[in-house]
Amino acid sequence: MTRPVVLVAGGLCLVALVAGLRLGLGQAGLSETDVINRVADRYVAETGGTRTDCLAVPSTVSSVWLEVRCGSGEGLAVYPVDHRGRVVEPSAGPEA
Repeated sequence: MTRPVVLVAGGLCLVALVAGLRLGLGQAGLSETDVINRVADRYVAETGGTRTDCLAVPSTVSSVWLEVRCGSGEGLAVYPVDHRGRVVEPSAGPEA
């Protein structure tokens, strides 16, 4: 009975190792440039502007990594991006 338990536990550890490596390597390869380019492409698709209209600044909100700002004046679009590179909606509550 001990051998099947050890085999199942070893198999689960192997699955966890592979999943952890895949997720970790995907996250480690994410750069600020990649995020800015992806958001700039979204901005161009939504507004017809140019990619050079966009820049990024560090965010003061703990759950947001970068704020990508595209355009200027009344046409300014701000895209808050989390540490996984996803555009998120800013929370209405107090900053953490």
